[in-house]
Amino acid sequence: MSLNEKIDVLKANTAKQAPAEALEVMHMAIETLKNSGIMEGILKTGDKIPQFELKSAEGVMVNSADILKNGPMILTFYRGAWWPYCNLELEALQQAVDEITALGATLVAVSPQIGKFNRAFIKKHQLNFDILSDPGNTLSNKFGLTWDFPDDLRQVYTSFGIDLERFNSDGNWRLPMPARYVVGQDSVIRSTDVNPDHTIRLEPDETVEFLRNMMKG
Repeated sequence: MSLNEKIDVLKANTAKQAPAEALEVMHMAIETLKNSGIMEGILKTGDKIPQFELKSAEGVMVNSADILKNGPMILTFYRGAWWPYCNLELEALQQAVDEITALGATLVAVSPQIGKFNRAFIKKHQLNFDILSDPGNTLSNKFGLTWDFPDDLRQVYTSFGIDLERFNSDGNWRLPMPARYVVGQDSVIRSTDVNPDHTIRLEPDETVEFLRNMMKG
């Protein structure tokens, strides 16, 4: 199954199992975010990314400049191990990581969750790429991706047993929008996929195809 086929199954199961009131709050939160103007402030194709240095799941500092010395970077922003839509995306990217590496690029995920949860997810799903911790969403803020949970959505997530204060290091309820960037060695963004609707994700095959064409020049 493709990533989006798996997402469709997840959406259908959620619609069957979650209370109607919770589903309405989640839907309204997406619509509010869409209409908030947040997309006007994100980094886009043609923009240069800020240089960053973040800790890997093993606690090693990883610098974007060092990554880009070796080739392009695929940079994906990931909510955390508690969110099934993001987990499906990382699992799908794992299936594409060999092709990405063969094309000379490095795949990196960035998440506000603390390292121990990143380590556990990498081990459980046998990922061959790293998840870097972004405390306080410092990097996602620079990309213009971060948004604040409305109170009613926070209550819904809490009722599902999701406690962001446990997963994230800064104790707040802020997250990046799902995003995937292809970044050239000059730090310039060559491809941008960002959506306020967390259920809409780009297929990894499309990213691989873009990268392949980019590397051909």
